Amino acid sequence: MLQTLSEWLWWDHLWLPANVSWSDLKDSEGRVYAKASQLYAVLPCALCMLLVRYLFESYLASPLADVCGVKNRIRITAQPNSILENYFCSQTRVPSQADVRSLCKKTSWPERKVQVWFRRRRNQDRPALRKRFCEASWRCVFYFFAFVYGVLALHDKPWLYNLKEVWKGFPKQSMLPSQQWYYLLEMGFYLSLLFSLTFDVKRKDFREQVIHHIATLTLLSFSWISNYIRIGTLVMLLHDSTDILLEGAKVLNYAKWHRTANVMFAVFTILFMLTRLVIFPFWLIHCTWVYPLEDFAPFFGYYFFNVMLSVLQVLHLYWAVLISRMFYKCIFSKDAKKEYLEKKERGELAAQKVDFLKQNILRPVNLTMTSDGRLHFGDVVMLVNVGGENRQCSAVSINADINSLTKGPSPGIQAPCGVTAGRAVQACTRTAFIITSVDGSPEGSTLLFEQSFALKTTSGFARGLYLASDVQSFQKCAKKSRLQEVNLEDDSSFLSWWKIVHFDPQERLEYEGQPVPTIMAVNVPGLVAVVIFYIIILLMGIWASRKSKKVEKTFVGSKSEVAIVGGRNISVLVGVFTMTATWVGGGYIMGTAEAVYSPSQGLIWAMGPPAYLINFLLGGLFFAKPMRSKRYVTMLDPFQHRYGNIFTATLLLPALVSDILWVACILAALGGTMSIILGLSSALSIVISAAVSIIYTFLGGLYSVAYTDIIQLSFIFVSLFLCIPFLILSPAVTDISEAVHLNQSNVNAWIGELELADAGKWMDEMLLLALGGLAYQALYQRILSAASSAQAQVTCFAAAGTVFIMGIPSVVVGVVAASTDWNKTAYGLPPPFERGEAGKILPLALHYLTPTWLSVLGIGSVAAAVMSSMDSVLLSSASMFTQNIYKTTLRKQASERELQRVIRVSVLLVGLAGMGLAFGDDSVFALWMLSGDLIYCVILPQLVCVLHFGCANTYGAISGYVVGIVLRGLSGEPVLGIPPLLLYPGWREENGVIRQYFPYRTLSMVCSVICVITVSKMVELGFCYQQIPQSWDLLGVFDDKKEAEEEEEEEEEVVPVPLEKNDNVLNTKF
Repeated sequence: MLQTLSEWLWWDHLWLPANVSWSDLKDSEGRVYAKASQLYAVLPCALCMLLVRYLFESYLASPLADVCGVKNRIRITAQPNSILENYFCSQTRVPSQADVRSLCKKTSWPERKVQVWFRRRRNQDRPALRKRFCEASWRCVFYFFAFVYGVLALHDKPWLYNLKEVWKGFPKQSMLPSQQWYYLLEMGFYLSLLFSLTFDVKRKDFREQVIHHIATLTLLSFSWISNYIRIGTLVMLLHDSTDILLEGAKVLNYAKWHRTANVMFAVFTILFMLTRLVIFPFWLIHCTWVYPLEDFAPFFGYYFFNVMLSVLQVLHLYWAVLISRMFYKCIFSKDAKKEYLEKKERGELAAQKVDFLKQNILRPVNLTMTSDGRLHFGDVVMLVNVGGENRQCSAVSINADINSLTKGPSPGIQAPCGVTAGRAVQACTRTAFIITSVDGSPEGSTLLFEQSFALKTTSGFARGLYLASDVQSFQKCAKKSRLQEVNLEDDSSFLSWWKIVHFDPQERLEYEGQPVPTIMAVNVPGLVAVVIFYIIILLMGIWASRKSKKVEKTFVGSKSEVAIVGGRNISVLVGVFTMTATWVGGGYIMGTAEAVYSPSQGLIWAMGPPAYLINFLLGGLFFAKPMRSKRYVTMLDPFQHRYGNIFTATLLLPALVSDILWVACILAALGGTMSIILGLSSALSIVISAAVSIIYTFLGGLYSVAYTDIIQLSFIFVSLFLCIPFLILSPAVTDISEAVHLNQSNVNAWIGELELADAGKWMDEMLLLALGGLAYQALYQRILSAASSAQAQVTCFAAAGTVFIMGIPSVVVGVVAASTDWNKTAYGLPPPFERGEAGKILPLALHYLTPTWLSVLGIGSVAAAVMSSMDSVLLSSASMFTQNIYKTTLRKQASERELQRVIRVSVLLVGLAGMGLAFGDDSVFALWMLSGDLIYCVILPQLVCVLHFGCANTYGAISGYVVGIVLRGLSGEPVLGIPPLLLYPGWREENGVIRQYFPYRTLSMVCSVICVITVSKMVELGFCYQQIPQSWDLLGVFDDKKEAEEEEEEEEEVVPVPLEKNDNVLNTKF
């Protein structure tokens, strides 16, 4: 297996041009080529760089700082206090006002003293000036020597002056020792920078630096393996030439040689714009895009290398904007202005202290996005009079009077606070209110007409005050309108109780006790982005359907096979994408994140990635070849050939029900996700997503499914991996090594715990995913679409790696969410787990911890994942019904055109059925899990026996079918309220419900396999040795078996199986 994976990974067509193999790049006749194994030397080189850096900063840079007069600012040390220190290290560096009050009670300190302590403690952790001076000195010296070495190594090389020489003789270009050392030097340096990110000075472009280092190392590694060494040395030389000036300007600036630093920075800016925005894109990238096509056709390595160069160019554009701003400030400002900017950066200006109040009172607040169109207790709302036709000019909102703010040591809204009406209708601290219960209604319950409630401001700066109004009197009334006075008070009383009545007095009695509706705000940019993505997917599906029709015209076999298995002509690359999409769906990425985040589970219970990795490996080793070599069309074909139509129909029923419920579950997950991020109706999201998937699957069959999978998986990979740096570096995220879930009572680490008593349950669920997935038609329609058995196995092995990689972002989301202080986000408290929203943790994390544009990409990835799973499920159900029921039982004389119509109608019906059930949400998910149990306990044993045990017959299959269902039913099912009659070891009673912690599903599956084999063998021996009369063969198994064996022998003699004589050769192309 490992040998096969290694052969696929180092496949010549991935890394090298056509007609070139690794054997051509072996050292011979004095020619030396780069080898992947030589990259191991980068790690010790990076460690040596860290050692040299330590010695340089200690014995050269520090004395140089003394000579230049670089000194650290004297900062007042915070007074030792164990309570505050523990809170500072474990909770947050910037406590809220409520936290400050709580700490005051614990320490018996006044609020002002606690706030001063935190400010001084934060100043202690700020990087010192000497540290920044030493870092800049080290980088300046390295870039200088690296640039000098690069010039010495390349000054006499022809490709430095003529870029066409870069590709002369590629890839058979001998490596020079100078090139090898140049690569090791540069890669070791950037790897050392990656290692030192934790203790280096954290700058504004920290995220971009991380992306830059990773992209640079990936680019250099790939160029080394694929022998892109010549162009790689030019890229390194170009970058080093300007970085010297940047780090040198920093050194001079820290030494307070400001004029010299300004001149050097101006020179750097000019060179940066010339090298990074002119030479790099129009010379080097042009060289890699255009010149190679003159000598060879494009291949995977060609695209990958150019994409990485494009990523580097995007970073250049970002830095060009930052450098332009700095250049403007450097040229057009004087020392006084620079000092002003430094003070402004430290927040020491008097105006900033005053603006602090405005920043707090006008701080944006996220209003509640309701998914059912109703108001609930706990919702964050605004009180707005929408005005007349021109809302922008006439609408006003109720807000706290800014004159009631305090500007002392504890800023905030003080009660009693007046209330005014303002033209600003943006949600902020002064305009947001929380619907609070006064009659004991639980948080999250629906607010009804005529039901009493209170309106409370948000916590923190707004102090959590209640909107109250006293009865009208001569002393208490508005000055102008003479109406009732309204203000904000500290305490809740009957004066702060409010009711919502219908606007029309004649309908108030009819609406009393009915839910109060609300208007859902839609994220228009996000909605437009998702619509564009759907249009792209739909267009790709339509294009693939045209390709399918062209294949049908030239296809020799059954035309319906083109729709079901793509005419068995899917290439390796497309096959890997669509194979991976079998399991990478909405449930996979969202379920993995939920498992890692949940305090009761953790990483060890996130079984999706390892389980599906095992699933693909087992599928490639034991199921791909027997299924593909016999040219089956669906997973049920071997049952039909051996057991007949009736038993096959009984197997189709649980498979069909499972597929319909699968569609419903993933659509429901998508609807909930879109309602969180886009503010779109869950029902509308479900309908649109289902319509898009049904349309392109309806038109193109497997071709549409496979080619849309390429776009969908690529989008998932890029968008979710792009979210990782923003999630990790979010201000609300604490150290992910924290062992406590913040704001939760459960103290399990995100890694999770696996106690011995839970081992049986863990193993049962792991095997349910890993082995149960082998009994789904969605997997075999990909396997059977391969051009040969060997290709089917290769795609399975490749998909094993990619499906594991696709689970990494979800794991990171779960880890980050578990380490997030949700009180620092607009989501607030309680956290998602306590609100029962752990299942939506992935969209919640993307929405509240990443920028808006990135959260839109995240919802796009979820939509892509849903469609990549849904389309295959639609096609699998339609394929099994058409091939194994309609064609063989209902209409044996059906024409090819009729079968194609049946496939399309089946796709439509399954999609509509799943869409209709998607509105059931939790109950549908529970039923889908139960149907997955039936697949694992009933269909998997049958599939194993029919493929790998020739003795299996219909009598054994029926017995195993009954045994599997009976044992599973006797084990009980808490979801359906079925009590267990078989109590296995380790069972527990939790909240009056008995739960099994023994691997009872696996036991049912194994017993079913044993029953099939045992009964089949016993019945066969009984008939063969005439212990059972032949007349008792009611199913005609042994008569049919003899006829089937004779027919198979005739077919093997007359009809050769195409493509299998070259089974060990991949005659496919990318």
